[in-house]
Amino acid sequence: MLDKFRLANFRVEVVAEEKLILPEYKGATIRGAFGHAFKRVACIKSSNEKCDECSLKSKCPYNYIFNTPVPKDAEIMKKYNYAPHPYVLSPPLESKNTYTQGSKIHFFATIIGDALNYLPYFVLSFETIGKLGLGKDKGKYQLNSISALSPKGTWMEIYDGKQLMNNYPVFRLKDWKIDTEREDFLTIHFLRDLLKIG
Repeated sequence: MLDKFRLANFRVEVVAEEKLILPEYKGATIRGAFGHAFKRVACIKSSNEKCDECSLKSKCPYNYIFNTPVPKDAEIMKKYNYAPHPYVLSPPLESKNTYTQGSKIHFFATIIGDALNYLPYFVLSFETIGKLGLGKDKGKYQLNSISALSPKGTWMEIYDGKQLMNNYPVFRLKDWKIDTEREDFLTIHFLRDLLKIG
């Protein structure tokens, strides 16, 4: 089971089209905008309808990403309603909060497991944030590029603002040296539960 675990790391580069004002810690702002944008691009029903009442929830990208179901045969997570979101957004850690027109901003996304099947929705969501606006006064940006981290530690451009490549570097657990005999029991079983998702 653990040999199926996979993830990919992405660097998202955006260019301010007008002045962008963001808080010193940008994580909550980017995360909130991302959730709103993802629902906008993925949900084909009324945005007022609750996901758990939707007849399409089992096939919906938004529902999978934000209401990730706990596998029926989960060992550790069986007491939870939802599994952890299968992605992590990492904001710019700089304290700078005002970006003038033409400034480049980088943030990062790690996408885990079957959520990689929805990479095009992530790209559309990042584009949509730029069109809707981000931060104070909803400053607009242009999605310039997305790059994927390779095992060698270099970045490979997979989206140039127009086209998304089908192939990109993916990290698999079997490529990492983990001594499962010495790892914490709960950690290993938690990972097994995550791998059953989807």
